[in-house]
Formats: sequence, structure tokens, C-alpha cells
Amino acid sequence: MVDIEELVSMMDIQIDTYHFYLYRPTGSIVSVAEDVLHSVEGGDIEPPYEDFQDWQIEEIKLCEDILFNPEYIRIPTRYQIHEYQIMEDFCYTIENQDLKNEMLYAIKGSGAFRRFKDKIHQHSIHQQWYDYKESRLKEIAIAWCEENDLEYE
Repeated sequence: MVDIEELVSMMDIQIDTYHFYLYRPTGSIVSVAEDVLHSVEGGDIEPPYEDFQDWQIEEIKLCEDILFNPEYIRIPTRYQIHEYQIMEDFCYTIENQDLKNEMLYAIKGSGAFRRFKDKIHQHSIHQQWYDYKESRLKEIAIAWCEENDLEYE
């Protein structure tokens, strides 16, 4: 059983250097470093693991399990979530036309995420944004669970 709140939280904290996977039998979510996963996948790291510390060996073995066990499925990545689109959609929910236009202008071009964050704090609408984003991530998480025939709560 997948805990939707945990899944949403993991979807929200993802960084590009880690991959997050859900283990179907337990609904637990694990993360592994992208470089370790690619090294294991490419055969660059193989037993015996004498040159590694215990915590590194645990991650290597987890990567092996992820690569060869179909019960692990990757959770939606930041790119699949399209956070920019969620930001833009949020801007369109703002009723004050001047603020809406200011927010839409802020998310154009390079540095859009930083300007957006600055503006939501400047205008004290950050809680509205966090609630909106969480709601959208929850919709994505539920759809993902349904697409993958996963029970959720």
C-alpha cells in the first residue's frame, strides 16, 4: 500500500543526482545516487566490494536489486512532474490581475524558479503556492499509482 503523503513528499524533494524508487511489495520508497546506479549498471562496480565501506556496499546492493528486480518502479521525476507548468497554472489562479501579470512575467526566461520563489514571499502568497503545489503533486501521485496498479491511502 502506497502512502500518498509520503509519495508526494518524495516527489517534491527530488534532486537530479538521486533516483527514487517505490518497492511494490511494501510501498516503501528508496533513493540511490545516480552515479552509483550507473556504475553498477555499467559493470564498473562488481563484487567483491573490499574497497568500499559498509554504507557504500548497502547502496551498491540496493542498486543491484533495483536494476534486476521488476518490483522496483521509479517514481515520477521532476521532469515528468513539470513543475514549471504547475507554477504557471498557479499564476493563473491569482485573482488580482496586476499580481497575476507580475507573477507570469517573473516566470519567463532564465532564473524563473528563483524569481517565482522571491515573488511568492514578497507578496505573502507562499502558503497558497505550497498548498496548490501539494494538491497538484497529489493528483499526479494518485494518477501514477492508478497507472501502475498500486493501492494507495
